Amino acid sequence: MTCQHHHDGAAYVLGALDPADRTAFEAHLPHCAECTGTVRGLAQLPGVLAHAPIENLLAAAGPPPPEDTLPVLIHRVRVDRRQRKWRTALVGAAAAVLLAAGSLGTAELLRTDPPQAPVVAQPESIDVRFAAAEGFDVWGDAALTRLPGGTQIRIDCAYTVGKDSYLGGLPYRLVVTNDKGDEDMAGSWHAKDGLSEGILLFTRWAPENISAMEIQDLDGKVILHWTR
Repeated sequence: MTCQHHHDGAAYVLGALDPADRTAFEAHLPHCAECTGTVRGLAQLPGVLAHAPIENLLAAAGPPPPEDTLPVLIHRVRVDRRQRKWRTALVGAAAAVLLAAGSLGTAELLRTDPPQAPVVAQPESIDVRFAAAEGFDVWGDAALTRLPGGTQIRIDCAYTVGKDSYLGGLPYRLVVTNDKGDEDMAGSWHAKDGLSEGILLFTRWAPENISAMEIQDLDGKVILHWTR
């Protein structure tokens, strides 16, 4: 008899289950050889399948509005994030199809031996929203993802482009503060006109030890800030 969690394995490996389903699946895993084999078989797939082209699977949601306003730029970032979530879902579906069809290639990959060790979940992201410093018409948020040795931080920022704006084309940096008050410069980048999207930075501190973040110009002036 097929397990009722048969289709949850791929979503679990890719971190796509909601918290309640994830908890239920993790409680189920130690008692189900079938699901354990599925998770083992798919453990190496996320990095490969994440590069699968999906250009023809995502459609634009209506005619684009003017591109020089902050709300439009924020909308663009949020649409991109929804597309990334769809990519994860599509990758999970593709992995499930490959596994069901036996296309992964080896009997070892589909082995259903009882688990010998706890299954390690894939890293999950924590989304946080920055607040703009006084006098700046700017929006930004970040996704914190635990990695070995620290945290990857993905930055998305948007701001209104105008003749008086000096935010575009200039270098900025992210300063991260831990729960002991120590600071770490996670990296720097040059802002694009209107939108800086997908900036990947890294800090040596784990997500739970990060207490504050500031986006500054190179003179130390704070543009955006976040405090736990």
